[in-house]
Amino acid sequence: MFKIGETTGVIRTTGRLFDREIEEFYTLVVEVRNEAREISKYAHVLVEVTVLDINDNAPYFIGLPYYAVVPIDSPIHYSVFKVKAKDLDSGPNGDIIFEIVEGDKRAFQIDQKTGEILLKQPLTANTYELVIEARDRGNPALSSLVTLPIQVISRDMPVFSQQLYYTTVLENLPPDSPLLTVTANSPHSRQLIYSLVSGNRKEDLRLDFNTGVLYAVEDLDFETTPKYQLILRATDAVSGIYSDVQVIINVEDVNDNPPMFSQPSYNTTVSEAVPFGTSVLKVRATDRDTKASQSIQYHIVGNATSHFQIDSADGTIYVKQPLDHEIKQEHYFTVMATDGGHPILSSTAHVWIGVADMNDNPPEFDHKYYRCTVSQEVKRGQFITMVMASDPDDSDQSKLEYTIIEGNEMQSFSINRQT
Repeated sequence: MFKIGETTGVIRTTGRLFDREIEEFYTLVVEVRNEAREISKYAHVLVEVTVLDINDNAPYFIGLPYYAVVPIDSPIHYSVFKVKAKDLDSGPNGDIIFEIVEGDKRAFQIDQKTGEILLKQPLTANTYELVIEARDRGNPALSSLVTLPIQVISRDMPVFSQQLYYTTVLENLPPDSPLLTVTANSPHSRQLIYSLVSGNRKEDLRLDFNTGVLYAVEDLDFETTPKYQLILRATDAVSGIYSDVQVIINVEDVNDNPPMFSQPSYNTTVSEAVPFGTSVLKVRATDRDTKASQSIQYHIVGNATSHFQIDSADGTIYVKQPLDHEIKQEHYFTVMATDGGHPILSSTAHVWIGVADMNDNPPEFDHKYYRCTVSQEVKRGQFITMVMASDPDDSDQSKLEYTIIEGNEMQSFSINRQT
């Protein structure tokens, strides 16, 4: 974090960022030496550095989520709820002011310092919703918002043991597993009947109407429903008066899906003349499991090919060794994608890469030397001999042309250019 000039004694920062919320004070030990004498002398001094605060942290609410229940006949100045927030900054940057920014400000007020919400007038609605801001005194000021639902109840209404029920469950719970239990009490000690009012769109949850136990009817799936927001009801079996409560269930992801390639096979053709390190193809896999998809790794299965390599992070396939159409016209291998979950899951895809021919080989005669004899009375156009050549390049084999380039100055011989 700090450096010092050896001859000047000037202490400077190295350029790394400071964070007062992590470390506010630094104690440095500085040594000075006198090397001019035969016996060096030295001394030490302590230097204390204090990191000054800047307003780089917004206030944040704690104890979330919020939910309040208020009796309908509550008196004026009744304490409805108290929100709490923290700010990591110090001084004015960490002083928090609370304010109701949305909702019925005629019915409710909030203490700017404590966050306590009080009733200003008699309640006239069954539900209210307030949006509360926590703002610091920095310049510029930073803030955050929170929503407070308020349920108005009668004295005869059943009362739930909690204002809000909240739980987290794994998606691989077996069917018919209990998720949580809601309980309510009747002011008149009557029997209560529990029911699931809303939020069970797929009908994969079941509520026991006698006990208030909520069950998962089928396997939960984080990938389709990561969160349930339910309204449960307790109804007085005699009077029919009821109360509702909100239930939030977060489904936690587990590694139950392997990564899947975008297609089962990948095909391409490249020239045999491509240089090393050239990218020829890219395979791609995705994983429905959110955490696992962030760490998909690719590799070529076994020792199927030594001519190509794959980038383990992004699936790009590169040329690793020279390609030669005359030796191998196509390469076929399997790639695998593995996720970072536990247990590790994987899938495979097939890759076919064709090698296109290039004119990189000269034609060769089947003999290096041809010898023949003819009569001096041979007639014009008489067949004398045939020379034959071949070309390893497939594309050139049918394009060979023959030409006499020396020894035929008198034009005594001719050659068929194609045969």
